[in-house]
Amino acid sequence: EIGGVQFNLKRKIENGSIFKDITFEVKGEKYSFQERVDALRYADFVDYFKEVGFEIIYEFGDYDLNSFNKETSKRLILIARKS
Repeated sequence: EIGGVQFNLKRKIENGSIFKDITFEVKGEKYSFQERVDALRYADFVDYFKEVGFEIIYEFGDYDLNSFNKETSKRLILIARKS
């Protein structure tokens, strides 16, 4: 909940993409949005960074900068530097 508005989120993975459906209501008016991003693997990121001359130096699994765990982390935050 932000500013008294309750946001409802639903995620699904389908055909190599991650979909996030977001719904909420403000002053009786309903809103609905959908985000779609390609589902990339860790190895994809490593390859993309290498292609442009960067190396990954840190990896985190959340905004609190806890270590990334492939099985349990909800996020992948990468810090890279130019090689």
